[in-house]
Amino acid sequence: MDPANGGNIFNNDLLANEGDLKIAQDLYAPVLHAFYHKELIDYFAKYNEPANDAKMKSTRYGMWAIALGALVLALAAAEIIMRSIDLPHGWSLAMGGIAATCGLASIAVAGLGVLYGDRKIRWLKNRFMGERLRQLHFQSLVALLPLIIASAQDEAKKAELDAARRKLLANFAVEFDDRLDDDLVDDRFRSAIGPNGDKEFWLIKIDETTAIPEGPELKMFFDAYRDLRIEHQLSYAEIQTQEG
Repeated sequence: MDPANGGNIFNNDLLANEGDLKIAQDLYAPVLHAFYHKELIDYFAKYNEPANDAKMKSTRYGMWAIALGALVLALAAAEIIMRSIDLPHGWSLAMGGIAATCGLASIAVAGLGVLYGDRKIRWLKNRFMGERLRQLHFQSLVALLPLIIASAQDEAKKAELDAARRKLLANFAVEFDDRLDDDLVDDRFRSAIGPNGDKEFWLIKIDETTAIPEGPELKMFFDAYRDLRIEHQLSYAEIQTQEG
């Protein structure tokens, strides 16, 4: 959403950078403590940063491979021109040798750095774990909604909310932490990318529902959830569709 139209653009729905956090603080201060989860953000970085690094490295290597490939074509064309204007044979031979070297270098650079095979699977699994944590974050907001609203009205309830979130994150860590190569993560990953989608998308079991009276805190929570989750995902999907 555009700020001029009463909404706002969030570049990071987890509020992991100061700019997004400041905007959310200005808009949703009474419920901000629920949407900003520092421990989850730090845990998210454990998977997000290696994935980002791998993607950036692959992009750089890919650009070098393309540049070397383009240089090969230019050198090959220069070699033909040299032959056509009767320059000494040694010049065209040297040019051909440089072109061949650049061609081999292009293949080597692509092979060393571009994401494919096991490296691509590793990158995708790190992305998967990051999205799994994002999923946990927003599902916990649903599961803990009564406590969130209570904590917005009673400062003492915030400690209870923090404890409940730490427990959910600890349970997640026990199940998934340092297990990218285990069968469990592999099965969940392949289920998520399969044609039928993720079969186990609920990470938190909700045994009962609690009625919550309408009020300003509840309305603000819904506004924040809409902007940080629903609008963010819709905008991301729209951008990816346009770029595709």
